[in-house]
Amino acid sequence: MEILVAVGLVILGLALLAGGGETLVRLAVSIATLAGVTPAVIGLIVVAVGTSLPELAVRVIAARAGQPDIAVGNMIGSNIFNTLGILGTTALILSVPISPTVVTHDMWWMIGTALLLFPIMRSGLKINRLEGGVLFGIYVVYVTLLLRAG
Repeated sequence: MEILVAVGLVILGLALLAGGGETLVRLAVSIATLAGVTPAVIGLIVVAVGTSLPELAVRVIAARAGQPDIAVGNMIGSNIFNTLGILGTTALILSVPISPTVVTHDMWWMIGTALLLFPIMRSGLKINRLEGGVLFGIYVVYVTLLLRAG
């Protein structure tokens, strides 16, 4: 009986996730239209933050519980999975057009911030508050530039 309840809850969770994803995309496009920005900008900001909040919660809980490896592993694993697993699976189903702006602008931000992590992670094998502040500040600059261009 317990396994049937667990399977039922998994199915319910997947159904709610699919419905929530559909709603998120529809509303994000509506917000983009009302705000006068492209859907790509909303995807890069609102959808990205919204889908990353559960990961942020896991990372904070792991870090506070003295398990920083879980926090870092979640971050790296999530980025690899999103890039290869999610994008790859989506492209298997339907070709994914990529905006020239993503290639000429956003991709460089992603590569640059990934490269920036190397010296930060190697410095004492910790990311301290100053470095965290720098990373967050770079994100604020990125979002500001997106909104100005968008």
